[in-house]
Amino acid sequence: MTKTSKTYDVLIVGGGPAGSCCAMALQASGLRVALLEKTRFPRNKVCGDAIPLGVVRWLSRVDPDCAKALQNLDTIAPIRTIRLVSPKGKAYDRRWYPDSFTCKRADFDAFLLNWAAKAPNLDVFMETAVNTVDVDATGVAVETDNNQVFRAKIVIGCDGSNSVIRKQLTDTRIDPAHYGVAVRAYYKHLSGLPPATLEFHFIKGIVPGYLWIYPMHDNTANVGLGMLSRALIKNKSNIRDLFHMALESPGLRHRFANAEMVGKLEGHSLPLGSRTIPVSGNRFMLCGDAASLVDPLAGDGIGQAVFSGIQAGWHAQHCAEQNDFSAAMMHAYDEVLAAKYRRNFAKRYLLQRIVSANLWLIGLSFTLFGFSAKSHLLVKRLID
Repeated sequence: MTKTSKTYDVLIVGGGPAGSCCAMALQASGLRVALLEKTRFPRNKVCGDAIPLGVVRWLSRVDPDCAKALQNLDTIAPIRTIRLVSPKGKAYDRRWYPDSFTCKRADFDAFLLNWAAKAPNLDVFMETAVNTVDVDATGVAVETDNNQVFRAKIVIGCDGSNSVIRKQLTDTRIDPAHYGVAVRAYYKHLSGLPPATLEFHFIKGIVPGYLWIYPMHDNTANVGLGMLSRALIKNKSNIRDLFHMALESPGLRHRFANAEMVGKLEGHSLPLGSRTIPVSGNRFMLCGDAASLVDPLAGDGIGQAVFSGIQAGWHAQHCAEQNDFSAAMMHAYDEVLAAKYRRNFAKRYLLQRIVSANLWLIGLSFTLFGFSAKSHLLVKRLID
């Protein structure tokens, strides 16, 4: 079959939050941009579906109208409270930040990509998976599974935890010490669901990790369990079995007595931001999960995906203005991410390494609420 060739200034691989926000950051650049997405939207995505405050703030920087429209979606559920539940069943509630909400990733990701696609300088190619990427002195060539070749001055990998761009352009390999695993399912008829509240349950025998219960707009709940890969390997555990064990624990059994799973239990890997890996090089940058930006303790990554996507878009424009796409030029992007995340991620990783139930709870408490007097009182109440 004959291959067709298209030429752009910037190639974005992946249409999730990182890719869409990267495209939005480039909408006024005057550069010709192509976004390649291997699936068709809306598509299911395993996630906790909690959208943090920073997402709205950063979207407001690149497209205020998009940020406002996002907050007015009828598929979001506002979040006002965080609840931590200890292995002994003690609970602590705290008011959460404004502008935080839940939204199913199928809806959230489709909204962002559809909004980004309005830009006249962007062409979106759905159901277009990348097979190979080659970089030389003249530019980047990406070959796809539908016999297309895309050429550009730079490629930005926003293609998730199994990033083709990362695998082919770096030597980074999976390290179980810096990976997590999560499973998630939606439930209806779950009892005792507090309004506008994110629940974190720490369950005896399931450490290090936690079960989450997040309310969705359609009266269902996103229920998931996140664990460290190294713990699962060490204990020869199956995370799906642990998930069902958690639902049968004394503090949760009655709440799930009449609950029904909607769809199926699905899993996803979490590349944690607890090690320093190259996130750029000659003519490329990596964003979001492709750049291993998942919080090592809380396990969230949407805010980091949005931030890194925007920063990569801005930096790509700067490189184009300087006509310099060298590894040295790209390194400024690494420094932006390091300044934003690496120190905090290092602290969170140290807390994560403490594997007893009480100390894991202490770590997440401090992560969520800060090292304040209130946090110390919270910890005392939960573990006494």
